[in-house]
Amino acid sequence: DAQLQTLADPATERLIVIAMISAAKADGQVDEQEMERIAGKIGADGITPEERQMVLDALRAPSDVEALVAAVPNPLVAAEVYGASLLAIDIDTEAERAYLRDLARRLRIDAATLARLHEMTGVQL
Repeated sequence: DAQLQTLADPATERLIVIAMISAAKADGQVDEQEMERIAGKIGADGITPEERQMVLDALRAPSDVEALVAAVPNPLVAAEVYGASLLAIDIDTEAERAYLRDLARRLRIDAATLARLHEMTGVQL
């Protein structure tokens, strides 16, 4: 129950947005489609001016995968972070593939969960 409750926590929602931004930056640039996906996620949830500023700050800052992973409290949130990362980008460069493989490894997502996340999102490496 405690793990499930963390999925609805505002801190987890912020973490998901940071994960999407980090994934979008994996190839060194955030293209228009990636920006629209991120904006759609935050727009659908409705954001405060402070949250909007957090997104803008994250877009300007260098990605910090170690900090992202360190902020993940449990395996359910890890799967959510990875799934959001998959949905944030069009995987069309080796840098993006490498980023996702590294993220999955750092999050310690098992092969069965990875396969299910890729199946659910329709995204293959």
